[in-house]
Amino acid sequence: MLIRKLKSSDTAQVHKLVQITYTETTQDNLEAYWDPQIISGNAYGIFDHNNLLGFAISPFVQQSVEGPYFEVREIIIHKDHCNKGLGTQLFETLMAISDSYTEASKAALLVTKNNAAAISLYKKFGFTVDPDQRGSLLDMNRPPFSHIINSDNPGHAPAPE
Repeated sequence: MLIRKLKSSDTAQVHKLVQITYTETTQDNLEAYWDPQIISGNAYGIFDHNNLLGFAISPFVQQSVEGPYFEVREIIIHKDHCNKGLGTQLFETLMAISDSYTEASKAALLVTKNNAAAISLYKKFGFTVDPDQRGSLLDMNRPPFSHIINSDNPGHAPAPE
């Protein structure tokens, strides 16, 4: 497996994967939302022999009242390759990248409340659910990666004490 920044030449594979995942996606949506993310260099893909198996939209450093934070926007793994550790590999890469943004006070993401697999993955990396939740999305946050990494097992959050 290879994880790298997506390039404009990967656009067709991204479109196909998005359309499989989000069946209601239109061509206009692909061009207006997804294409700029790829071109901007803010998307990373996981490949097997040049075949895109999944990707993430990140890194973004956003501003909030509390200060800058690293945002993970989207992680998509092809349905035929779920539960094989690809999301974990991709997320490990993103969290290592997030650590390079020393100005960011935290990492943050949104996830649908019924996505138990994603929530479980994010919790392994030290994310916690914002206690003041409303609606169908969860706001999950964690301190910078360097604050929670287990040096005996790089890339994994430490076991709870």
